[in-house]
Amino acid sequence: MTHAPLLNSCTRIAGTPEQHVLLQQHCQEIKEWHPLLSAAEQEGMSPLLKRHLDAAGVDYPVSIRRSLSLLVRRHQHLATIRTTILEEVIQLLAEAGIQPLILKGAALAYTLYPDPALRPMRDIDLLFRKEDAHQAQRLLIANRFVEVKQPMPDNHFHLLPLFRQVEDSKICIEVHQALYPDLPPNYPAIDFNHLLHNGRKFRIGDSQALTFNLEETLHYLFQHAFRAPLTYESFKLINVTDIVVFLDHYYRMLDWQKMKEDFPIVVNALPLIHTFTPLQKEVLTHCNISEQCSYRNTGKPFSGWPRQRLEKKIGFRTLQETFWPSEWWCRLYYGIGNSKELWKCRCYGHPKHIFWWIRFLYSIKKQQDLRD
Repeated sequence: MTHAPLLNSCTRIAGTPEQHVLLQQHCQEIKEWHPLLSAAEQEGMSPLLKRHLDAAGVDYPVSIRRSLSLLVRRHQHLATIRTTILEEVIQLLAEAGIQPLILKGAALAYTLYPDPALRPMRDIDLLFRKEDAHQAQRLLIANRFVEVKQPMPDNHFHLLPLFRQVEDSKICIEVHQALYPDLPPNYPAIDFNHLLHNGRKFRIGDSQALTFNLEETLHYLFQHAFRAPLTYESFKLINVTDIVVFLDHYYRMLDWQKMKEDFPIVVNALPLIHTFTPLQKEVLTHCNISEQCSYRNTGKPFSGWPRQRLEKKIGFRTLQETFWPSEWWCRLYYGIGNSKELWKCRCYGHPKHIFWWIRFLYSIKKQQDLRD
């Protein structure tokens, strides 16, 4: 990411005086501002970028200030529409006796961020019991949502996306019948009833909703941000921001003993996240995270095949990105602690993972060829 240092300075709700100074320094190095706006919007960071630029008193071009203000107003408008639709959907489902769990940004916008507009999102994700998912899909279609027809296996972890046109905006809802795709890196099994029973209540307008408890939320935010299947897009900065802001807000309330026992991969990842975008000192002290850690190519995601399409001629760089990704990414993705585990991963675990995708995608192509 070209503007990573500047945008990385915006990965929290309120900046410190030290961060404001750092932000001003990064801004002085910018020669062309328009790519920054594009990067911020792509990473879901436009509202937070404006919030931090204004708080730091940064003097930046009037045209950019105007464009950024327009983007933020657009996100405020979308947040208002999403709130109205979410209230309607929750009430519809409640009348039908269906209880969803609100996932990711759709929950964080109302439980973590002071203004829902600060948390842009592409869609609203709702998790259901597997036996309730199709009923919920039909109910939403009967209430002015349109199903997007696209190829999707029956056992996919979410059903076909649903859209509703509101004025000049399309609002998307994904009905999840599972939390994770049935693909590597082999996600932990979940028990919907357990998640529901231990869930947190919160309000969206006048409606009561449910999301995961604190420990399950942090675990899911980590899995979603950093452990997507290799064919999926790499993490966005707003996903990292979710984790940083969540830790800022809840580090004292989290049951860290439970985190160490149930989700050690998350606890082990915190020093890696800190090297990418610094966690506040109180979090480091409370969680006993060393500030001295450093890793090669910090912040560099996986960019080899199958995330990137192969050209006709496969060059050394493509092979390197595929079979020898950054140390930082390997440690995050595979939950690696020591150097011995890292070498084992590089020489065996990761290549095995790549060959799994070769076999899997080849089998799909073979089936398509037979149908044709």
